[in-house]
Amino acid sequence: MSEARENRDDHTVVEALKEALGAEDGARLTALVESMPAPEALRHLSHFDAEERDRFVGLITPESAARLADELKVELDA
Repeated sequence: MSEARENRDDHTVVEALKEALGAEDGARLTALVESMPAPEALRHLSHFDAEERDRFVGLITPESAARLADELKVELDA
């Protein structure tokens, strides 16, 4: 995949996540997070500010939040 296409795809995913966050649609956020590998989801979350990340984690299922937390621990331990 070209870098330009990858950047466009990333932008589309971030916009979808921000839209679901704005609507406080936890089910949609969870579905989006679960549709991608955890490292990819964390990369997309890096585009959110701290308050948005806090709201995001509060809206997704505990299982999805745990999956992201586990991946973050792996990345920090590396």
